[in-house]
Amino acid sequence: MKRQIVERLARDHLLPHLPGFTVTRGIIHRSPIAGLLRGFLFQSSAFDANAAYIWVFVQPLYIPEDAIVLNFGKRLEFGFGRLTFHERWDLNPDSLDSTLPAMLKSMFRQGVPFLRKRDSIELFIRNLKYGIRVENTIFDREALVYSLARLGRYREAERRLKSLIRSIKPDDLRQDVHGNANELLTAIQTSPNQAHELLNRWTEETARNLRLPLQDVESARKGS
Repeated sequence: MKRQIVERLARDHLLPHLPGFTVTRGIIHRSPIAGLLRGFLFQSSAFDANAAYIWVFVQPLYIPEDAIVLNFGKRLEFGFGRLTFHERWDLNPDSLDSTLPAMLKSMFRQGVPFLRKRDSIELFIRNLKYGIRVENTIFDREALVYSLARLGRYREAERRLKSLIRSIKPDDLRQDVHGNANELLTAIQTSPNQAHELLNRWTEETARNLRLPLQDVESARKGS
């Protein structure tokens, strides 16, 4: 889905109904961003150039990344009886009058509550701990460790970092997780200030990679 189409749709039709949100490079997100990018992403449909799926997602910026990741997100759905489907939204200008009410309803009923439950790093950690008991993916464990460190809970973060590092085998594809985890562990063991500055630097680097407004990141840093 072309970024310009999403941005025009957001400005003209969606943002007036979503207080506290703005649009940046086609992402409709909560502002200020601070350490968590929280919002909606329109994903192009392979079957229709005028259609898109809508994701609601959270991405911790203090985990080094150079692209949007949807590990902590879901597609908005619609229900029919006991069945649920991933809705493909028709964004053709001729169809918007009928599409917009249903789209906003879905964003409010599914998306906004999803984000509200992850509206701070503390709430994000709470959801991660539940998710780890259910799935225990490397991405869950990585995000939990970094989030604990971001809040200054270094003792728990150090213990979980060591476990995360041990769990990554030499033939695992995600060796970047291993390298970053080792760097963060070394920083924590050196001094809390060094760990704090490392996570700040990663947050700013990820924000730059995603071309997000750095003033949100800088204001959060000054207040941390």
